[in-house]
Amino acid sequence: MTLYSVNAVRISEHGEIQALKGIETNGFTRGSIGSQREFSVPEVLDSIAHGDKFDLAFITDTGSTGSGGLVVPDGNGSVRAERGGPGREVTDLPKF
Repeated sequence: MTLYSVNAVRISEHGEIQALKGIETNGFTRGSIGSQREFSVPEVLDSIAHGDKFDLAFITDTGSTGSGGLVVPDGNGSVRAERGGPGREVTDLPKF
């Protein structure tokens, strides 16, 4: 299992999530491993099906990283935040 820290999203003009941007972490301290990369939604769904996890990473007012929960399939061929909440949804991430 691999844990990715997701820090940006690409959204279509119709409001659909097209891709996520993130980096592989060590899974314990969430320290970064490797380089940031882009993931298409089908790649994310396939990785989740194979046991990988994608955690939403939001920069808080204090400059630390806060979690918005895990990215999970939405049942309609896209993804959503497991916990989410105000300001902590996939669509609240910075855009790229």
